[in-house]
Amino acid sequence: MNCDNQLCETDLFSFLELHKQDEFFRHCLNYDLQDIGVAFKQRNYSLAASDQVMDYTNPNAPRIKNLGQYLESTKTRVQLRKDIRD
Repeated sequence: MNCDNQLCETDLFSFLELHKQDEFFRHCLNYDLQDIGVAFKQRNYSLAASDQVMDYTNPNAPRIKNLGQYLESTKTRVQLRKDIRD
């Protein structure tokens, strides 16, 4: 356990190593990973739908919805990169 009483990676990997031969555990892990994949897909879809700057109706060619906000976000990212370098 971590100092904040949360599971750490070592605990998780130890658990996986101990149960890797367990057939029930394999099925549960497979279904959990599929559920995680579905949850990420839904989250990404909702983020793209609620984006005020970009239009992702065609994921291969996203378009800018609001040029002012796009330029402002670009300006902010450039400033953050400058701050990191300094």
